[in-house]
Amino acid sequence: MKENIAMLLEKLIRVKSVSDNLPELSRIIDLVEEELKETQGLFSRRYIVNNKPSIFYSFYNTYHPEILFVGHLDVVSGRDEDFVPHREGDLLYGRGSIDMKGSCAVMIELIKALSKEKDRPNVGFLFTTDEEVGSENGVKYLVEKEGIGGEFVVIPDGGEDFQLVIEGKGVFHVKIVAHGVATHGSRIFAGENALD
Repeated sequence: MKENIAMLLEKLIRVKSVSDNLPELSRIIDLVEEELKETQGLFSRRYIVNNKPSIFYSFYNTYHPEILFVGHLDVVSGRDEDFVPHREGDLLYGRGSIDMKGSCAVMIELIKALSKEKDRPNVGFLFTTDEEVGSENGVKYLVEKEGIGGEFVVIPDGGEDFQLVIEGKGVFHVKIVAHGVATHGSRIFAGENALD
């Protein structure tokens, strides 16, 4: 399996799927479809939102599996030679090998392996092409408008030293509304606590 992942990663690296290169974004999703076309019992749906393609897979006809793996196949721009994979010993180098074509290659091989199981797990796989430019037309749209999600979501994106990340910083806006009857603290019997 290790060599299959490496060979698939080499194919993925060769696709210049820079976020603004629409033909190559389509080509890399085509490559995923080609890799999985003979996988039995696989439900899939391809999306194109503002010219950004994505594809979702699961073993059951559900958009909300117990476990959802999410990966992106777009990369930041680079020199032409960055898209030529090369190996040095056990290491494979090329644009996107860490962020995150390597993880996507593992996800694709995982789909193939799980498809051979008698009792397939309730897992889903989402591949997008706009993470490097904000995910508006990929994950954000597919979660908010198409209802794709999971009870547990795994995003095996490259990080520092490949440490497990269970949270991230960012802005989270919440509006809280509580209903009650206002009163003075000395006359609590005259009001209704909105928090009770």
